[in-house]
Amino acid sequence: MDWQKTLIVARREFSERATKPAYWITTLLGVLVMVALIFGPTVIHQLSHPAVVVGSVGVPTAPLQAVYHQIPHHGPLKVRVEPTLATATHLVKSGHLQGFFSQRGSRLYYYGSPSASVDTLIGELNRLALLHHLGPQMLQTVLNAETDSSVVVVAMAPTTAFIVRSISIYALGLVLFMLVLMYGVLIGMSVVEEKETRHAEMLLARISPTALLSGKILGFGGLAFLQLAVWALAAALAYLLHGNHLLLHALSMGDLGLFALWAIIGFGQYATIFAALASRASRTSEMNQATMPVSLVVMVGYFGSILATTHPVGILAAILHIMAFVPFLAPIMAFALLQLGGLSWWLLLVDVLFQLAVLWWALNYASRLFQRHLLNYQPLTTHRKGRRLGFHGMRRKSSL
Repeated sequence: MDWQKTLIVARREFSERATKPAYWITTLLGVLVMVALIFGPTVIHQLSHPAVVVGSVGVPTAPLQAVYHQIPHHGPLKVRVEPTLATATHLVKSGHLQGFFSQRGSRLYYYGSPSASVDTLIGELNRLALLHHLGPQMLQTVLNAETDSSVVVVAMAPTTAFIVRSISIYALGLVLFMLVLMYGVLIGMSVVEEKETRHAEMLLARISPTALLSGKILGFGGLAFLQLAVWALAAALAYLLHGNHLLLHALSMGDLGLFALWAIIGFGQYATIFAALASRASRTSEMNQATMPVSLVVMVGYFGSILATTHPVGILAAILHIMAFVPFLAPIMAFALLQLGGLSWWLLLVDVLFQLAVLWWALNYASRLFQRHLLNYQPLTTHRKGRRLGFHGMRRKSSL
């Protein structure tokens, strides 16, 4: 394959579409989505866990906040220092303060009607006070029970961090789905337009079908991953400005690395097969018909990723894991399986190597289809119509 001619085709495809307003409009919309993903978790956290305000009469605020911050998945605690017990009591009775802490001797009291968050704080304070008054042997027994690996803690409701992680994985999966579908359709339209306008004849007179196909994939790949880079830069800047710790803990660098890996493999597979199937169409109106099989495969992968967000178990979870190894479903499904804990490292390695082999086969298969169909201008429905007309002709002859 002539790499110099391939790069010329890639540069032409890239420069022709990178100057169109539609490309930058979609890029800007993606930037807005990335910024919303950064600021959204904090808004969710603030709405689901608003700030808790309590009063304090003679109780240091630092220990209260230190104990409160050890309780996971609660909003911030604001402690208002009140000068006297009478003032704090008046504020509680008038409805201006939910309640307040006060200390008498070695005992800590709470006056007011505690909310769920304050009630959890009181329970934690009581637990710590109990531990401080236990003997050394009993204290060790309690601590051993807390760290016993045989005790399984089951969350009764999804935590904020869990929800943020689930939404983040789903959002990136949606970006991956849109990437392969949108750019697959675009590269297919480019092939059909060049074939319909007879530009493909002039190109194939100077360049091989394999080089033309590879150039198109590289050119559109540059457009796709330039958009992803702009979106990632916008997300990084929004994170630095906002310091969103929830999103930092929701997605690790390994998760983002997997997204980049499956985006490259998925784009390569779908761009190749879209271009190959589109070469069978003679007009743009036939493009959807020619690429319908691979479009249905993309939709199956997307619906499978939606099922993964429901965190199924049993046979359904096993089916989703099998789908992560099926060619053309794997790029979407393997990333969506992060919702179910992801694949083990050796299964992930096997899957990646297998999908790269599928990509190599798809390139060779697409090159043969390109060579066979790119200069064939016969409509897709010709043979079907011919068979139908021949059947009616035989009927007319038999009636005579």
